[in-house]
Amino acid sequence: MYNVVELFSGIGSQAKALKNLGYNINLVGSSEWDIHAIIAYDLIHNDAEMPRDIADMNKEELLEILKNYTFSNTGKAPLEFSSLRTYSLEVLQHLYLAIKRNNNYVDINAIKGQNLPDNIDILTYSFPCQDLSNVGAFHGYNKGIDKDSGSRSSLLWQVGRILSEMQESGKKLPRFLLMENVPTLLSERHLSNFTTWICDLRKLGYISQYYQLNASDFGLPQNRPRLLMISVWVGNNEEENQLVVDYFRSKTAESVVADYRESRYFTQMTVQELLRTDYNNRKLREEAIESTPNDTVSRRKIWDENPQIVLPGYRYNSDIDVIRTITTKQDRNPNSGNLYFESGVEGKSNFRYLTPRECMLFMGFADSDFRQLKNNNMEFHKGDAIFARDKVIRMAGNSIPVKLLEGIFLQIIQIDAILGDYRKRAFGSKGEWSEKKRYVKEIRSYLFSKGIRCRKPGGQYPETPDAVFPKYKVALFLYDCLQHAHDCRDSVLPEMNRSFWEKRISGITSEDNDKHRTLREAGWKVLVVWKCELENNRKKETLRRIENKIRSNGVSQTEVIA
Repeated sequence: MYNVVELFSGIGSQAKALKNLGYNINLVGSSEWDIHAIIAYDLIHNDAEMPRDIADMNKEELLEILKNYTFSNTGKAPLEFSSLRTYSLEVLQHLYLAIKRNNNYVDINAIKGQNLPDNIDILTYSFPCQDLSNVGAFHGYNKGIDKDSGSRSSLLWQVGRILSEMQESGKKLPRFLLMENVPTLLSERHLSNFTTWICDLRKLGYISQYYQLNASDFGLPQNRPRLLMISVWVGNNEEENQLVVDYFRSKTAESVVADYRESRYFTQMTVQELLRTDYNNRKLREEAIESTPNDTVSRRKIWDENPQIVLPGYRYNSDIDVIRTITTKQDRNPNSGNLYFESGVEGKSNFRYLTPRECMLFMGFADSDFRQLKNNNMEFHKGDAIFARDKVIRMAGNSIPVKLLEGIFLQIIQIDAILGDYRKRAFGSKGEWSEKKRYVKEIRSYLFSKGIRCRKPGGQYPETPDAVFPKYKVALFLYDCLQHAHDCRDSVLPEMNRSFWEKRISGITSEDNDKHRTLREAGWKVLVVWKCELENNRKKETLRRIENKIRSNGVSQTEVIA
């Protein structure tokens, strides 16, 4: 079970991906202001049943509550409250239910860090890309993510504000952050801001790594390049910091893809599989007709100038194994591609665009998700459905490829397992003193009580040991069993991330040997103490053995207390 916060949640690709990986999620917070997406999220991830307490509320009661939120009907601009008053009772009921059930703060500007829970495992943020993308630039959105620019993309900095407020109020920061946006963040125009963002996260205690990935590499036949960044909270824990750094160093974008493709979750889908061209099916035919443009000069140009996925004669184009990016509109030039289709309706073209259902499928959602929307397609104004064709296409275009997210969540799960194994079997942080420091302090205190003086490393003494005993020329190392390859039950390698641990342990033991050799060459003797020897009822005996080894000058060049 993961406690999750989804900022800019849309229709919940993140939640969908985690569920596909078999993980239960506890949505402790979300943020989305688009009314259509708010209700769609709830229907896709929950159900349509209306609780009695909300079903009994009248319009004025609902409006009194909803007036406290800032909504949007377009995803671009705020909705005037006077417009919200014109919405149907049924839509207002579902809107309130969705907010309540998904802990939706609606407007990210209204979130206060101190109001978020401090047990968040994963916080995701996929801030608007209109002011970053090439399409956005074409339409004049060029303010980027500059702070205080007022652009939609600059909402990124609200995430930083929320995290800082959490820290200032004494809240635990989320253990993992996941960012998704367009690769243009790495362009010369935006790189300085993006670098500042990574530095800001580092000051909060996060180690971050970003990857340029494409949905087409994760089994979805859509060319959709994205930039994803994982940030892991390590605080001031140097060992955990190094673990995460080592993990990220071992992972390239190619290996992230390989991990997923080698997992049991990977399925390669084809364009033909995701198209719904069985026109004997009444619903599919109706959807196709709805996505067929009028026969005009401008529409014929769209057919001529864009990929023809299905050719005249209903022949699949074998040259197309990946479609173009799903955007927020299909009735545009350029678009994702077109299909030959004879609707039999006078005045219509002999081709169609991708249907709303197909757009959702190419994003990794299922037919059942689309049916949930269509089966609950209530009117918000008379004659205007909440999930009209263009609204669903827009929600799909604003979403994140689910299978791509599955791949990146697998990385988070691997890191989580690595840190979990480390905390269980190696020295983890407990209170003011780390566990290792506590053990070293206990060794020093015991030996001091027996008249053996200990010195801290550094200065005139070697810096690498955990304790030094100058009188006896003994350097003591206290090692955890997992990372330093002790022959005990605590050193059994975890099945998950086995290759990571093998490589890391090999490197650590090689460094150990170098340290010991350097000390011996300088005239010091090396005493190794294992963590497992200091646990439970073995501690007293181990302390006595350490004392005897040092006092009797019985430490050979390298000695192990075991």
